[in-house]
Amino acid sequence: MPNLKLFAILFFALSLSLLAQTPTKEGTANITGRVLLNGEPAAGVFVGLQPQQQASGPFVPDRSKYLRAQTDSEGRFQFTRLNAGQYRILALAPGLLSAGDSQFTPGKVLNLADGETIERIELALKRGAVITGRLTDATGNPLVEKEIRLMKQDARGTFARYSVGGSWEMLRTDDRGIYRIHSLPAGKYKVSSGNLANEAAMTGPVRIVYPLTFHPDTTDEARAKIIELSEGSEAAEVDIKLGEAQKTFDVAGRVTESATGKPVAGIRIGYGLMDASGNMTNWGSGMAMTDAQGEYVLQGVMPGKYAAFADSRTNPQSEFYSDPAPFEINSDDVSGVEIRAHRGGSISGLAVIEGSSDPAIIGLLSKLNLNLNPRSRDTAIGGRSARPGANGAFRFTAVKPGKMDIRAFSPSGGLKLLRVEHNGAPVTDGLELQAGEQLTNVRVIFGHGTATVRGQVKFVGGVLPEGVNLTLIAKRSGAGTGGEFANSVDARNQFVLQNLVAGEYELLLFGYSANRTPEMVKLFESIAKASHRVTVSSGETQTEFVVDLSQKENDK
Repeated sequence: MPNLKLFAILFFALSLSLLAQTPTKEGTANITGRVLLNGEPAAGVFVGLQPQQQASGPFVPDRSKYLRAQTDSEGRFQFTRLNAGQYRILALAPGLLSAGDSQFTPGKVLNLADGETIERIELALKRGAVITGRLTDATGNPLVEKEIRLMKQDARGTFARYSVGGSWEMLRTDDRGIYRIHSLPAGKYKVSSGNLANEAAMTGPVRIVYPLTFHPDTTDEARAKIIELSEGSEAAEVDIKLGEAQKTFDVAGRVTESATGKPVAGIRIGYGLMDASGNMTNWGSGMAMTDAQGEYVLQGVMPGKYAAFADSRTNPQSEFYSDPAPFEINSDDVSGVEIRAHRGGSISGLAVIEGSSDPAIIGLLSKLNLNLNPRSRDTAIGGRSARPGANGAFRFTAVKPGKMDIRAFSPSGGLKLLRVEHNGAPVTDGLELQAGEQLTNVRVIFGHGTATVRGQVKFVGGVLPEGVNLTLIAKRSGAGTGGEFANSVDARNQFVLQNLVAGEYELLLFGYSANRTPEMVKLFESIAKASHRVTVSSGETQTEFVVDLSQKENDK
């Protein structure tokens, strides 16, 4: 099976938004191609090109940042004088969608070098389907500006929340209570509206909420009517009649220090649902903050079983964490929910850049975000963050006892986490903190990379199916947690990794797709078994990563 830690790295990489970058000089690269609609040239279609940061993640469209070109009568387009870098190219055609798109990865990724011309890029479009209907309350009155939830069935038959590429306005009703969701791929859907149990208080004090209701008028997902769409079809009158509005309730309590009984002020209160096993799920921070007497009130909570906790993540100066405090709401407000806060430990030290004394590079340290991630399940309570000072000094406070890892994100680019040390020794299995311990002399060591690896993924023994997206992970030998680099493999199976620190790297691939059939999952597992080593010194290194897709005897 693939390494779970690397999957976590991939998940972190997939969680970074891809932001537009403004070119600072006129480039020398070009892209040409054409747009087809059902195999025929599509004239007058706008094509968007958006520069990307080096990271692969859920695509966040910002159409104001696109470079644009319009297709001619033959469906052809071109972009000229482009800077080198990674780009995402897609057709900006409402009502149409690309054949290989998934909900998170529309269009194609292209890695462009200085002076390069990429020719014959083809964007094959087809007509999207539509779901439209009306949302009303139990008496038939329209509900205005309410969110519509969409679920789509995957290849395994499971219905999961479906995004519409950032077009959130399509998921809200108009002044008549009418919604219209377009540009959908063919498939089976469920449509609903309303609130889950603990959503109301996460957005503010709401006194009346509607239970989550599926088309046409059931709160039981198993009884929801399935909407089946074919290419270009429209499902009309997919109406939703919400049940009786539910009253929400207040939860009052107090946060006190467990050792002294004194009130703890200035802590935000989080809460989450409790499952049958007593574990907290679907958690988040509410809008309540403790006052000078340590008292708080959570407003707008729906009936259910919950647990509240002191959420110090929003206050890096806080010294306290807490255990979950269970409570249950039936048909009345709840009071007296006491949260026992513990004075946590701390982890402090220095973030340093190895092999550089350049003040401009050292100055990048203050732009870092350091994250402390506990390995226990209660990450809702245990996660912490810190930002180094100008001299690199950092301190995590309110830390629960246990084992944890330090990771880092550098928005400025160029800094890469190489390893973590404690008392001069490399940390290879996380930092262990005892209750109330003040752990010092931790060094988080970064490198400032300038090297580039450019290469080609070559598949033998099989063909990569349509719609599969690939992410390349580069793990530096000898690096601890966080010494990994990630980037997307483009539509030509080419990849570029920039700002690498000199050393030897192991390259690994991970595939993902909206198609999660058993055969596709097996393909992803086969791809994840492949690896390739490359040595980076300086400048640009060229390499080829060969992946054998043929079935081996021991894979049967």
